[in-house]
Amino acid sequence: MDNIDWQKIETIIDQVLELPEDERQSFINTECGDNQKLKSEVTRLLESIFDSEGWLENPGDYKEDIYEQISHDVKLLSSHKSLIGEPAGSYIIRQKICEGGMGTVYLAERSDDEFEHRVAIKIIRHGQATETNIRRFKREQRILAGLNHAGIAQLFDGGITSDGYPYIIMEYVDGIPIDEYCKEHHCSTDDKIALFIQVLEAIRHAHENLVVHRDLKPGNILVDTDGNVKILDFGISKLLEDDEETEPITKTGARLLTPRYAAPEQVRQQNITTATDLYALGIILYELLTGAHPLPLNEKSHHEVEQITLNHAPAHPSSAASSPNSKKQLNGDLDAIVLKAIRKDPGGRYRGITELLDDLFNYQHNLPVDARKGSNLYRVTKFYKRNRKGLAIATGVLLLIAAIIGFYTWRVTQERNQ
Repeated sequence: MDNIDWQKIETIIDQVLELPEDERQSFINTECGDNQKLKSEVTRLLESIFDSEGWLENPGDYKEDIYEQISHDVKLLSSHKSLIGEPAGSYIIRQKICEGGMGTVYLAERSDDEFEHRVAIKIIRHGQATETNIRRFKREQRILAGLNHAGIAQLFDGGITSDGYPYIIMEYVDGIPIDEYCKEHHCSTDDKIALFIQVLEAIRHAHENLVVHRDLKPGNILVDTDGNVKILDFGISKLLEDDEETEPITKTGARLLTPRYAAPEQVRQQNITTATDLYALGIILYELLTGAHPLPLNEKSHHEVEQITLNHAPAHPSSAASSPNSKKQLNGDLDAIVLKAIRKDPGGRYRGITELLDDLFNYQHNLPVDARKGSNLYRVTKFYKRNRKGLAIATGVLLLIAAIIGFYTWRVTQERNQ
């Protein structure tokens, strides 16, 4: 954020607010030129102003409020205190693993000599310990405490640091994102599907416990050295049994989602269901199988990303694959499975994780997949593929019997004639 020219952004926004609506986008394109980062920030802040109720009466007030929040965030980022070496319960923080919008995750080790144990500790960032964030943080603790699955990072404990900041202690996963793992290990299509099935089984457990993740992406799906999948970061999950959200899905200037994996209903700020996770899973499966995103989102502004997500039809995975062999493997069943998972309408997707698992099982065993409304020829072809060896043996036996019958018929005819 420090590298952005906020003065220029403010100047552009001031001018845009004075223009008719049909001239705004062309003016932004001209002023920002090839600077996509500048264009993205201008578009995002303008959307925040336009989304604010009552902005037409006094747009200057809303603009100043947004700038005040931005400068506050920059100040918090620049004054962030290091926690390396600080105690957290029975552990000592050793190094930072990653940092998100609300919390920072650290690697920590036991502070006593009773036994060796490494964990991941998530702590609310300094300056972000607001009432809303603390409520959301405690919500994540409750969600993780109710999930007990080998594919979901386990919750061990929680508490408050000496400085008064809440933290949770979780299972440390020594792994890498699932897309990086597939690239480094040169995974075949079958290997990728096997890994993805692990992901589906873990998310199915969450859905069975009435939890929707809402932010599934490769960075939240790690694979360890043994090839085991672990799902992370249930920080913005939704409990389906709750009548009301802990907080709105959107907040001024930012949304609690990752645009590349956000479902159309998230973009529209509509009701979130298990179908929302299915959409993100479909995008991830598409990327694993093809190495590309199904939508042209690179170097697009926030507004453009939303419009593409809502309106652009994704290409078939087989057409996006790079090698002829991959195109052949993806063509047909896998095309249909992936495209059903990422349909724009939530009602057109799989009704649950189990249905997607069933279709992948059918694909693996040469059974007809539900996503593909096949003809009789399709079903016959599937029957032949899964029974190829048996049919070959049966055909051979029938030919042998026919040959024996033909031979003895010929002998009998010869003897009769003689």
